Amino acid sequence: MRLYYMAREGEKIQCVDVMILYPYICNYFKIAVGHPVIHLGDACKDKQACLCMDDLIKCSMVPPDRL
Repeated sequence: MRLYYMAREGEKIQCVDVMILYPYICNYFKIAVGHPVIHLGDACKDKQACLCMDDLIKCSMVPPDRL
C-alpha cells in the first residue's frame, strides 16, 4: 500500500478506509468463530433446515444437462 501518490493531470484519486467498518460489523452481524462443522448426507436433505442455519454454506452448483 502506498501512502503517497502524485496525481497526474485529469486523474482523480480516492482513499477509502474500510477498517472503520470493523466495529459496525462486530456490533450488527454474526462472525464465524471456531472450527467448521461439516454436514453431509441426511443432515443436508432438508433444504429449508439448511438455509435456516446460522452458518456459512460451501456448495457446488451443477447446471442442468441441456443448458
